[in-house]
Amino acid sequence: MRSAISATLIRQIADALNARGAPTARGGRWHPMTVRNALARAQRALQVRNETRAGSEKVDRLFR
Repeated sequence: MRSAISATLIRQIADALNARGAPTARGGRWHPMTVRNALARAQRALQVRNETRAGSEKVDRLFR
């Protein structure tokens, strides 16, 4: 994931999630790499959703 989010910020997010007692999907503690991976997955999901939406809008225009 290429992003403007710094390693320090990712570490702070992991620390904040752990301080709140928020478990990871597997019930563990948050580590900076876990946060980075979760953000990357969310970014990819948004890209797929936006690409799918754009594709369906093109199809809709064909049948108007």
